[in-house]
Amino acid sequence: MIGFAIAISLYAIACLTHLVFGFLENEKWRKLTKCFCMGILFIAALFIVPHQPIIYISIALAFFGDLFLLKDDYLHLTIGATCFALMHVANIYFISSHLNYSIHWAVFVVAFIIFVFIILYGKLSKRNLPPIVHQGALGYFFILLFSTTMAGMLLVNQVNTFTVMIFIGYLLFLCSDTCLLIFNFFHSVKRKNFWIMLTYLSAQTLIYLGMILLS
Repeated sequence: MIGFAIAISLYAIACLTHLVFGFLENEKWRKLTKCFCMGILFIAALFIVPHQPIIYISIALAFFGDLFLLKDDYLHLTIGATCFALMHVANIYFISSHLNYSIHWAVFVVAFIIFVFIILYGKLSKRNLPPIVHQGALGYFFILLFSTTMAGMLLVNQVNTFTVMIFIGYLLFLCSDTCLLIFNFFHSVKRKNFWIMLTYLSAQTLIYLGMILLS
């Protein structure tokens, strides 16, 4: 328990430090501190839940996603997004291993995902994006929406503090990636990286703490 508290404290310090540089719009130190957050959480998970490799594999994928997204070109964007997509797949695996759900839920899930998928396709198709970015964004948001829905189904099946954390975390993750999409391709705002990372780090904190404590 002491080790867990120390690890979470170091993680909190790393997150707060990064957010301060993001708010100050200090690009050099914002980029230098970005990967420390998932890096520290990865090391913590190795010691806290050594019997749950899917959790620290997921965190490692998030770390590499953060690392590749430090660059703004389409190649690094594609690799970074792929890392995050695989991270969500790992989380889906974890959630499904703790989930008991009936078939009628699947019908509503598929209908909801298809509905949002069509809306996103219509929005993105109006932008002058390379095909690989266009299709990759659609595929990524499909996986993200499916992960969010799975987290909701887990909450319905097991109503407790940990499943609430995971579900709220995924709602924040959806918010973060929506902000990233809007700010980079539709309408930029001041301190955009701060707002994106504030929701992103809040999301990752709730998701991974929920998964660790649920284990």
